[in-house]
Amino acid sequence: MAVANGPCGMYKLQPIYDFKSEFIELPTNMYSLHNIYGRSPDSKHESNELLNLAKQQENLLDKLRVLEMKLMEMNDEIDTDFGTVLEVSSKLTDFPIAMSKYQDIVINANPNHPPLSVWILCRLLKKQSNILLNIHIHSSVISLPDHVKLLEGDNSDDLRTNHQIVITLIWKETVGKDPEMMISPIMQAAIKGEINIARYLARLLTPSYDSGDAVSVTEIDNWLDMAHSSILHGNNKERQYILKTMNSCLGKQDFLVGESMTVADIVMWSALCQTKLTTGLSTNINKWWNYLNSCEPFVMPNEFLY
Repeated sequence: MAVANGPCGMYKLQPIYDFKSEFIELPTNMYSLHNIYGRSPDSKHESNELLNLAKQQENLLDKLRVLEMKLMEMNDEIDTDFGTVLEVSSKLTDFPIAMSKYQDIVINANPNHPPLSVWILCRLLKKQSNILLNIHIHSSVISLPDHVKLLEGDNSDDLRTNHQIVITLIWKETVGKDPEMMISPIMQAAIKGEINIARYLARLLTPSYDSGDAVSVTEIDNWLDMAHSSILHGNNKERQYILKTMNSCLGKQDFLVGESMTVADIVMWSALCQTKLTTGLSTNINKWWNYLNSCEPFVMPNEFLY
């Protein structure tokens, strides 16, 4: 009986490479790439394509520098000397302002939801600075309500550059409940919501509403957020809760934050007007409401107030 001593090869193949050979040149990298510059790395001469590209880049940079200089010259031309801070002694209008740059602001608003705080802030700014407020009607508006027509605007033929601040309000039916403010037409940067527009306009005043102590600023922002989310966009339950909170707060002080009027009072007043929550007010809110209505900046047609 034969005993198997292990497998034996049926075929015998010659090796593909003879690694002992001195003629084999092994690769030193996995992939070989073509030179995208059309020259060897050691070449001292740039290709024509690279030279042309470098020239184009330098031309563009030169044009940008010229444009930058022109913009700087234009900025100096429209810059006005309004560095003096005007103080207003009234408790209500204690909003000094120091404006030195030209502001061109466009606000789009739905006539069914007029942002009344814009008029209040504009009137306060007008007491202290040179402001132009223009009002226009977009073609989307079929009929403007009579009481909205009574909201005044300057609409003068005076040059816009003669004013520190130019605000153009456009009534648009295509705008939702929240107005939109365009502060950079080139970048198409828009600020949405009445409370955010009020924040921006209040920052044009010096000192800004958010330049006070951190606690007061936080309280103002909290009231602004409540006016937006719980009054303007809230349901009846949310609104009643905020009214109770307001009544409790105004039972301890004359204004929502601190001892003088702030943008929180302005926006909350506007929100109550728009939502028709101005009747049947509790004692403390009614006292606050009547005081604001007796002040000149808050004069509005009765259709807004009741």
